Amino acid sequence: MARCPYLDFESWGPFSSQEEYRCKLCGKTLTEQEVKYKCKVDYGDAYEQCPVYKDR
Repeated sequence: MARCPYLDFESWGPFSSQEEYRCKLCGKTLTEQEVKYKCKVDYGDAYEQCPVYKDR
């Protein structure tokens, strides 16, 4: 699975019920859909098409 190297996964809480993904380049919290289709896809390197990643 291709994964953007600037993607952070954070989990806290007693049962890890609070989880979020954060982009280390732009500082935004990402939704599951954004992560699934751009930052961490099943094939290819889609994250390389991200404008934030390209401009790093």
